[in-house]
Amino acid sequence: MPTRIVHRFLVVLILLTALPMALLGAASYRAARKALTGTALMHMETIAEDHKNHLDFWFRERLQDLTTVASLPPVRMVCTRCSTSGCPIQSGTTLEAVRASLRSVTGSPPLYESMALYSADGRLLAAAGPQDKAPRPAPIRPPKEPTFGTPLRGPDGLWHVSLAAPIQGEEGKPVGTVVATVNMSQSLDPMMTDRAGLGSTGRTYLLTPQREIVTRIHALSDGAGEISSPHSFAIEQVLAGQSGAGLYKDFQGREVVGAYRWLSGYRLGLLAEMTTREILAPVQWMLAWTVAAVAALLLSCFILAWAAAGRMSQPIVEMSEAARRMADGDFSVQINASRRDELGILAQSFNEMSRRTAQTLEELRANERSLRRAYQSQKVLQRRLVQSEKLAAVGELVAGVVHEMRNPLSSVKLNLQILQRSLDREGPLAEHFSLALEQVKLLENMFRDLLDYSKPLQITARPEALELLVERALEQASAEVSLADVRVEKELDRDLPFVEVDGERAVQVLVNVIKNSVQNADGPLRLRFQAAVKEDPSGSAPVLRLAVQDTGPGIPPQHVTRLFQPFFTTRTKGTGLGLSMVKKIMDAHGGSVEIESTPGRGTTVHLDFPISGSEPHAEDPHH
Repeated sequence: MPTRIVHRFLVVLILLTALPMALLGAASYRAARKALTGTALMHMETIAEDHKNHLDFWFRERLQDLTTVASLPPVRMVCTRCSTSGCPIQSGTTLEAVRASLRSVTGSPPLYESMALYSADGRLLAAAGPQDKAPRPAPIRPPKEPTFGTPLRGPDGLWHVSLAAPIQGEEGKPVGTVVATVNMSQSLDPMMTDRAGLGSTGRTYLLTPQREIVTRIHALSDGAGEISSPHSFAIEQVLAGQSGAGLYKDFQGREVVGAYRWLSGYRLGLLAEMTTREILAPVQWMLAWTVAAVAALLLSCFILAWAAAGRMSQPIVEMSEAARRMADGDFSVQINASRRDELGILAQSFNEMSRRTAQTLEELRANERSLRRAYQSQKVLQRRLVQSEKLAAVGELVAGVVHEMRNPLSSVKLNLQILQRSLDREGPLAEHFSLALEQVKLLENMFRDLLDYSKPLQITARPEALELLVERALEQASAEVSLADVRVEKELDRDLPFVEVDGERAVQVLVNVIKNSVQNADGPLRLRFQAAVKEDPSGSAPVLRLAVQDTGPGIPPQHVTRLFQPFFTTRTKGTGLGLSMVKKIMDAHGGSVEIESTPGRGTTVHLDFPISGSEPHAEDPHH
């Protein structure tokens, strides 16, 4: 009877301790697996979207390169002449200029292997590349818009793709085609094999509708070209034009968490995958520890039986509560691990599991935040690029209009000067002629400033010392400063970081600001320069802010918001393009300009310059 009672007690004890422990471990494991898998899905979607944006940017850059070549005047001239004469031009200065342009493009990144120019009927006019041969057979007719061809694998095992863009004649009709071949492997493999955020088993790759993998794949023993018609759930979905994410087996049979995107504009599928084994590695040991803990508990039950029953209940209750909190998503939970027995070891392991799981989740969230910040930065840069292209188009139009207006204005000025020679300088018409000539000169100055403003900016950024830039600006504006009662104060620390700017453009900005302050002054003027590093609360890179403060009459509030508008001015002289040019230059550097003014107390101009990550070269004459 006692033996049967002990057996029954042991059975009850086992049911009350070992079974809850096993269920606790399983519930914790499932909860941790679910949490990690969900976070990994969002992470892989972020990686896939980021790679998609990078690829889209790269493809559009290549098409823009071809569009630029197709719009070159020598290229259009050669194709137009061939279209009208009916035969290709074999020699001449224009054709040599075309060939030189093609060679300059093929000799620069991103690895244009060859480039050729075809007439509208498909005849080769000029080529650059290996042996000056055409990269691909020319299309019979020029395409309606820049297009990509189908990626092809060359004898060297690398993937290549042909691009074509139409060449428009004077009347908008296509007169030829420019065709280029790009080495996709050398250009895209570094991007697609980037290990950031993919661990040791993750990978990204591109797939054609013919099920050919056109980029090198990480963690693949065989070459990508030896894979014959890979199949997986994600591959079938992306080739059907779908985008999404999920858990599935890849073409090697591995269980992965992946995201896939269909790039419809280029007929390519993008896949980003990471094995669930690596994703769930932080919680795999949880199952082993649970099994070990249950086994240890069973052994303790057989040895200690009735003595250990009372002491076991409390730790199990604590662990059960901790498991419930973990199942609810609280991975910071810790339990008492002061006991020096099997339950104490289990409690320590449980706490370590909780800490590691919380740490892993935080790392995944940090990686996701970093990727989102990078994506937002890329969107900002993309918007700036679009704005720059619009400004370039407007500038080209303005330059043409100004050129057409300056010619008749010069004729008017010349005729006025001729008439003035025959006029009596003391006569009644002399004053009118002087006024007319003065207005003509004013128009000439306005056209000159407008032409300068409309030109696209060429920025060559390098590390510069802000103090030296201010010195150069004051030297260039010394004529205006010396004519006025101006006192200059500089509060610039020599330990300030260097700024990444085009030195000449930055000096132009400072000169415009100084001249504005001096020309608006109606008495003695104090001009103060102060600089400090400005941190961005949103997490973006810090900037070096230069404040140029004057004690002039100030600016009315209704005028402050219009200061950067072209042609806005409150002076009788001037074109109103000075501050517009300041904003244009600062925007081109990725910086900003702000103006604060109080009527009667003065004006402060804040200039934010990007900070350089390096120092100027010793041979730089400005340093």
